[in-house]
Formats: sequence, structure tokens, C-alpha cells
Amino acid sequence: MVPCYGKDLTTRADFVVREGERVSFLLMWHPSHTTSPQPFDVVQALEQTERWWREWCSRCAYDGPYREQVQRSLVTLKTLTYAPTGGIVAAPTTSLPEKIGGVRNWDYRYCWLRDATYTLYALTRVTVAHLNC
Repeated sequence: MVPCYGKDLTTRADFVVREGERVSFLLMWHPSHTTSPQPFDVVQALEQTERWWREWCSRCAYDGPYREQVQRSLVTLKTLTYAPTGGIVAAPTTSLPEKIGGVRNWDYRYCWLRDATYTLYALTRVTVAHLNC
């Protein structure tokens, strides 16, 4: 476990990772008026997550050229899905200006119908029926 300390209103940790070593971190947040969530095994959670994604990718029905790139693109699109609602966010960024200093800021936190449609189309074109997306 890497000890953390506070400095200048930030949490910090100093450590060295050598070749072949792994250092796990568990960063948790919760509203201050609720009980802290229970910590969990980071390594086990990572393994479980990797298994889930491998299973999800194994259901890809696409078997043409660039299969690996197609799957990588599907994973990227899938990660833009907000689990509690199933909404597909427009982009993994928020409020990027069209031009630095310009007046046109696009708020990408919401599900845009056009973007969601293209994402769903891509996901359904290359996945088998009843894929739990």
C-alpha cells in the first residue's frame, strides 16, 4: 500500500515502480453525507473487469478485415454508455470550445440523438442478436 498525504489541498503519494512491479490504487469518492463505501480487492476487480470485456468482445459477429480494430472501436463506443440509464454520451470530454477563447462551447455530457443513433447502429451491425450492451 502506498501512503498518501495532503499538501496544498491535494492528496499526494510518492513512490517508485521498478520494472516488473505493479502498484494498485483504489480511489473512491462518495457524497460527504453518506457512508463511505467498503474498499475492495483492486487486483480481483481488474481481473473481473478484463473477463467481462473479453466475454463481451467474444460475442462480436464481425469476422472481416481489421477485426481487432473493429473490436477496439466497439469497446470505445461501449465505454461511452452510461450504465444507470443506457444513455450514450456524445464524447468523453465536456465543454470543449470550438475555438480557444471562442464563444461556442459544446457540452458533450448529454446523449445526443444523432450520436446515439450512430453508436447503436455500429454496435448492432457487428454484434450477435441479444448482445447485452
